[in-house]
Amino acid sequence: MKPYFEEVAKKPEYKGITFLRVNTDELKDVQERYDIQAVPTFLALQSRELIDQYQGTDKDSLKRIIEVLGSN
Repeated sequence: MKPYFEEVAKKPEYKGITFLRVNTDELKDVQERYDIQAVPTFLALQSRELIDQYQGTDKDSLKRIIEVLGSN
């Protein structure tokens, strides 16, 4: 997923979206706050509020979560 994630993050149509990778082993507070149980877990946050989340390596699910952010 890393190469796909990085590719999508560079697309001009997602210019207003910030893409971040977080090491939850180093940032336990993030893991606990969002109840992350598996890697990878993708979160869509807007104004610090969770608006969508999924776990796994399905590219279509990542695209869907990005589209949710793009539509808000």
